[in-house]
Amino acid sequence: KEVNFHSSQCNFPEFPGCYFCDTFDHWYQVATKFHTICSYVGGLSVALYAAKAMLFGRVFIDEMSSPTTASPAGLIFMTMALAFTGKGAAGAVAVFVASFLHLALLLWFIYMSLAYQTMPDPSWFPNTIGIGLCAVKVWFYNPLCGHFLIAMTLMLTFLYYPISLIRVALNEKMSSTICWMQMICPAISLYSLAIVMQPSFKEERPDI
Repeated sequence: KEVNFHSSQCNFPEFPGCYFCDTFDHWYQVATKFHTICSYVGGLSVALYAAKAMLFGRVFIDEMSSPTTASPAGLIFMTMALAFTGKGAAGAVAVFVASFLHLALLLWFIYMSLAYQTMPDPSWFPNTIGIGLCAVKVWFYNPLCGHFLIAMTLMLTFLYYPISLIRVALNEKMSSTICWMQMICPAISLYSLAIVMQPSFKEERPDI
């Protein structure tokens, strides 16, 4: 039974405010267990990344000092937001921390790109437009913060995607991986926009 986002009727533990679900349904239990496994894998990835930053600080700083080597960093914060959503108060704190760090990374990445005078390409998307996934998860807890991040995602999509698309189309040596990254850009933006534009329970049912 589907209900509105941010509804008090929602009992789905993994995504607060989404759906009222029959927790005894077989496929629900399979999906929840699969999501839990993915969350543990994501949490392990985040822990290893944090350990790398603490144990190998010079290497970490060196990687974060170039737009090319800093490109995968956004994936860690996206993973963190996805893995800890719905995990109680500690999970909410982790989602907000991941979103804040992703926002800081976005600003730092744009600064580095301007300093190095590089042009947008699909490798930019995890650090820039990828913040849309954090926007969705933050929106579950605080709609205003989610709307702020999704606004940045849409702005960056309109700014970077056309330039990146032209560069990919004109480059005859572009790998299939880069082309795949090019395709996920509008998918993230449209997914984020579709989720956060859902009406709240109070907006759709003001009589309750």
